Amino acid sequence: MAYDPLSAWQPHFAISVTGHRPDNPSFADNAPAVEAVLETIFERVAVRASALAGDSTPDVRMYTLCAQGVDLLAARLAFAKGWELLTPLPFGAGLNLAISTGAATRSYVVALREGGAASDPAVEQSAQAIRTLPDKAHLFEIADRDAEVRAALEAMLCDPHSADAKRQFDAHLSDNVALTGPLMIERSDLLIAVWDQRYANRAGDTGHTVMAALAKSTPVLLINPAHPEDWSFLTSAEELGHLPQAHGGSAVDAETGADTGRARLDGLVEAALGPAGPSMQAMRSEKWANKSTFGFGFYRRIEQFFGGRTTKSGTVQAVYEPPEAIAEGSAAPLLATAQSLLGKDDRVVLRLRERVLPAFAWSDGISSRLADAYRSGMSLNFLLSALAIIVGIAYLPLGLASQKWIFAGVELLLLAIIVTTWARSKRGWHRRWFETRRVAEYLRFGPVLAIMGVARPAARWPKGDEDEWPERFSRDALREVGLPEVRIDRAYLRCVL
Repeated sequence: MAYDPLSAWQPHFAISVTGHRPDNPSFADNAPAVEAVLETIFERVAVRASALAGDSTPDVRMYTLCAQGVDLLAARLAFAKGWELLTPLPFGAGLNLAISTGAATRSYVVALREGGAASDPAVEQSAQAIRTLPDKAHLFEIADRDAEVRAALEAMLCDPHSADAKRQFDAHLSDNVALTGPLMIERSDLLIAVWDQRYANRAGDTGHTVMAALAKSTPVLLINPAHPEDWSFLTSAEELGHLPQAHGGSAVDAETGADTGRARLDGLVEAALGPAGPSMQAMRSEKWANKSTFGFGFYRRIEQFFGGRTTKSGTVQAVYEPPEAIAEGSAAPLLATAQSLLGKDDRVVLRLRERVLPAFAWSDGISSRLADAYRSGMSLNFLLSALAIIVGIAYLPLGLASQKWIFAGVELLLLAIIVTTWARSKRGWHRRWFETRRVAEYLRFGPVLAIMGVARPAARWPKGDEDEWPERFSRDALREVGLPEVRIDRAYLRCVL
């Protein structure tokens, strides 16, 4: 069965959520209202996504740190809707549990970190709310500095009056939490932030995450916990000082009365989950060939003749690796490394094997064939144009002026370069070559980046002059892989390196 490139296209809509902890006064006073607004927003996303998905199940994902407060509240709402939850943790799961629950003694930290229970009922209750996450969410644990963070935490708890110990722990805490914000932002179409807009200068805090999202051109849906019904959309940091007047839960255009907030939310969902356009559908018309043809390999023969290449060098006829064979072929060592790190049946490994790598092989093979076609046409044009000039004046040294018309006729026949140029333009060899090459180069390093949890933010993809299907196809193929469910420690980093 022929490979269908659109089978690797699985668009999804991704939301990141960040917000205050329970000790924030505005959130503590209005938690039920904030929950109601989040539920309304999520429901609107779910309804719009279902309408776009048709008979299939809509793919909506949520990224959140699952800390106490807004994060856990949003996670519960996401679970209720059946959304996939991906959680980057700033520390290993055990240490993260101890820090998130606010364990106040070294014994509590040790107990929670090692999977035990805290004797303090309040701490244990907080811990229990987070313990259920591993069974429901995909955890990406940034644990390479756990030893330093744990030592700083225990030093602070042993000497709670030491300003230096507290300062050192806070520095470690901020640095690691700040790493998780970009992990969410670069995979999301929208950041929802429950933020009172008071502070934005501490790394890892809600305000800092909002600023980081706006710097990467990721739109922010901002909910002020003091007035949660009047949420706003932001696309730049400058808009924070000029927030529009709100009404009924979103911004309203002063001139038209249009509900711009809800319209922009719908637009984001449609941009992510909308149907494939004609240009993406046209991918199916690209015909796969396992090797180059004689005509399309003409320039390779020119290269062989003038460049001293031999047939054994493989430059005369190119062989393209079929999409169905790449996992057991050239990509086998890479997949073996990924499996040793993540496991053979890991979700990321399976998606790389079944979607990203075949899409790369397909685009690389198609692009190479189209490059052969375009270059061979150019080579043929150069050769025919030179022969046309030679034949056109050959009657002079041969003294056959009376038969000039014969030479002129042959010269006219050699002007088949017009036909070649027309065919090259009509078939769009150059355009199609560059489009499929863009896909191949976007996907080439995708597997290595995926197992490290690295992605390009949605707004940072290049814009094509004529068609953006290569960027959209590649972006969705890579983002669909998601975060690996893994503990990133120093041994993991060394193996990837």
